[in-house]
Amino acid sequence: MEAAMNASKRDASRAAFSPVFSIDECRRIARAYDGSPQSIDRLLTQWSAQKPGLKRRHITRAAQRGGYRPDIARRRWTESENAWLLQHWSSLSDTELAAALGRPAGAIQQHYRRLRSTVASPAERTFSLGALRRLTGVDPREWRDFIRRGWLESGGGPRDRKAGRAVQVSAEAVLALLQAHPEVLNYERATDEARLALNLARLPAPPRFKRVTCRSRPCRQQGGTAFWAPIYAAPRCPRCGRLTSRLSTLAQYRVQAENAAESAAADRSP
Repeated sequence: MEAAMNASKRDASRAAFSPVFSIDECRRIARAYDGSPQSIDRLLTQWSAQKPGLKRRHITRAAQRGGYRPDIARRRWTESENAWLLQHWSSLSDTELAAALGRPAGAIQQHYRRLRSTVASPAERTFSLGALRRLTGVDPREWRDFIRRGWLESGGGPRDRKAGRAVQVSAEAVLALLQAHPEVLNYERATDEARLALNLARLPAPPRFKRVTCRSRPCRQQGGTAFWAPIYAAPRCPRCGRLTSRLSTLAQYRVQAENAAESAAADRSP
């Protein structure tokens, strides 16, 4: 009895995922499909008489199976488009915005959120750790490490049922971190979007060298080996030869190149 029930469930599952259209029908749909809601509605009306119970998802799957591939060529946003979007966001619907700008509604919503973060005052700008990764390339695990160390202030965002309370970091907190620990990010080479969103132009020129500490087992037995290294390098300990953290836990920095050679040999001061 149980085997018969399992077989019946498998048959139902296969029927649910079996193609509604033949491959020739899929190709016909793909030729008439352009990815817009209007084309889905048109094809749904056209095929519903032949395929009772047809859903919108059946049309999109058939178009993909028939060879449809969206045109994903990226088009940069212009300053005039940004200004227009900020002006009309509250007064127009998503459909009207998409028609006026010639862009998908989802892309417009995403760009608007990014745009709002750049036009808000520095005190109002907050970013999730994922947004900081997109802006800076620094992994969220590193941002969390900076928070645990007490280097970066953070706050909670809106609660998500799956992920819990999201971590939000203000632009001012990021600036404070980079002022105290400039080795975290090469902000002089940041993208224009990151420089604008995080107001990186406020930061002074970074120092050229940082003092890092190797705490590998051989060096830890000596209390740790501290030495000078280029500010954005992944340094190798001159005493044991092992790679060490790129972060300066001592928060010591120098500008002059000649001063950096003073501690090139092993220096056991932690």
